[in-house]
Amino acid sequence: MWRDSHKQEIKIRADAYHKEKMKTSEYRITRKNYALKRNYGITLQEYDEMFMKQDGRCAICGNSSDKIYLDVDHNHSTNKVRKLLCRRCNVVIGSVKESVELLRKIADYILYFEGE
Repeated sequence: MWRDSHKQEIKIRADAYHKEKMKTSEYRITRKNYALKRNYGITLQEYDEMFMKQDGRCAICGNSSDKIYLDVDHNHSTNKVRKLLCRRCNVVIGSVKESVELLRKIADYILYFEGE
């Protein structure tokens, strides 16, 4: 009965508790590990090994990460993880739906108008 009449107060306290909890690095690590496992089938340790192997750089453009992490690139048909990419390169691949043919057309278009 008390709970029913104090729903708003309980919600405010719970929100404050969760906001504070989300600030802890242990919580962020747990969430990141869960997301990697759920989305790509890899652990945070495997991600970290890939990151170190790539020297913290995008596998395509070679730029170092402007954040503390790189995106996990994977084949959308097989779900096989490929490499780690910067956000820009990952978005490009996703935008063309991994179509090599479309990427070639885009490259030809840019080359055609180069220098104008």
